[in-house]
Amino acid sequence: MYKLLKSGAQRLSDMASIPEAEGNTDWQEYKKWLTDGGVPESMDTKPLSSCLSELKQEVNAYICSHYDMGTQASFQAMYSIETTPAEIKTTLLPVWAWVQSVLREYYTKRAEISASLAPHLVTWDFSQFDVTDPGVALDSFIV
Repeated sequence: MYKLLKSGAQRLSDMASIPEAEGNTDWQEYKKWLTDGGVPESMDTKPLSSCLSELKQEVNAYICSHYDMGTQASFQAMYSIETTPAEIKTTLLPVWAWVQSVLREYYTKRAEISASLAPHLVTWDFSQFDVTDPGVALDSFIV
């Protein structure tokens, strides 16, 4: 038994993904199974609103896993107060740049999901930004 995927199929016996590739023996077996009368299960579907909600929850959880809400509020307060020393504000600039890059990916994926005929097949991985997190800690400002 198989299930349709966006590109290819999934063999349900071992959950293997089979790409549409003529040289792939698994793809050839799948095509023979279809010829012999096999009918694949349809793709999983999820409403657009659920996909967008899941994306939003994941981006929030991701950012908070690096900078909790209290740290975020403290950074914002330090940056917005006029009397905060310039070197502290400069130290925070990479944090803002990191958050902007994460949010840029979020909005790109949000648009992709909204425009997709199969929004449940749009994938994302915010962990790609782990390597660029500047790692600024709130306690580094408290002396």
